[in-house]
Amino acid sequence: MITTISKVETMKKTLDQMKAGERARLIQFSENSALHFKLLSLGLLPGDEIKVISRAPFGGPISVRHGSGNGFAIRLKEAKCIEVKDMEFNKNQQSESDHHKGNFQ
Repeated sequence: MITTISKVETMKKTLDQMKAGERARLIQFSENSALHFKLLSLGLLPGDEIKVISRAPFGGPISVRHGSGNGFAIRLKEAKCIEVKDMEFNKNQQSESDHHKGNFQ
């Protein structure tokens, strides 16, 4: 159990650390009211799944897809204030737990 918790903690990162093509689940936003309002107005809530579509070079904006195809771009400075959890880890964790339960797919 303790090992699993430490693995989960290492998989937390901020949106600016994600590469193009990676998926993640939003954990929390900055308490900066302007950024918080902007993300809420885009329909983003903690727990939502996002995917990084592309990253502009030289610290430019990050293109992100949310939900069923809604896309937006976010500044690198703002992306550093958005905490996410890697989705690939969740899939691996789920498949390991299914394996232990006898669900072999």
